[in-house]
Amino acid sequence: MGRDTEKLLATWYLSLAIVGGLCAPAAALAEPQAIAIVVDRDNPMSDIEVEALRSLFLGKRREWPDGTRAVPVNLEAGPPHHAFCSTVLKMSEADYERYWVDQKVRGAGTGPRPLSSSSLVIRLVARVRGAVGYVPLSRVDGSVKVLSVAGISPGQPGYPLVGDVGSSWPEIGELVASYDAKVPRPASVHGLRAGPR
Repeated sequence: MGRDTEKLLATWYLSLAIVGGLCAPAAALAEPQAIAIVVDRDNPMSDIEVEALRSLFLGKRREWPDGTRAVPVNLEAGPPHHAFCSTVLKMSEADYERYWVDQKVRGAGTGPRPLSSSSLVIRLVARVRGAVGYVPLSRVDGSVKVLSVAGISPGQPGYPLVGDVGSSWPEIGELVASYDAKVPRPASVHGLRAGPR
């Protein structure tokens, strides 16, 4: 498959995602959804308080109660990250970034690693002991454990971590990964080896 064809298909997938998002009912896009707190399946915790979660993501608490090093991970800027910052951290995304710049200058750490998609957060959390992240509840699979927050499970009345996390359409990163997995890369084209773009 030629490079022009690949570009055309990538553009088509991107257009489909954008048009799909625009055509989805406005209520579905704006409807608040639960944000699930996910940990690795070996984590003995089943519930966490909002303040304890805040302490983990602000670097004030660095271990789980069993002594395992805590490894918080963020989603990159977007509706779920915005909702997490405002609901859990009680600050704007810009204030959160400034907080970690200040911490780095003081030598107190660099902050949670930002990942570009919910699927990456789930994959990392599933594989790293002590990891904790947050994703829209609709993105959770069986590879991770979901914590209740203040004794309430996601989706139940009174669950505290609810926000506008966007539509349930696949994220652009997931569409691109899906496209890359399905389209074979040619070994060579007219005697030239295929290389990185």
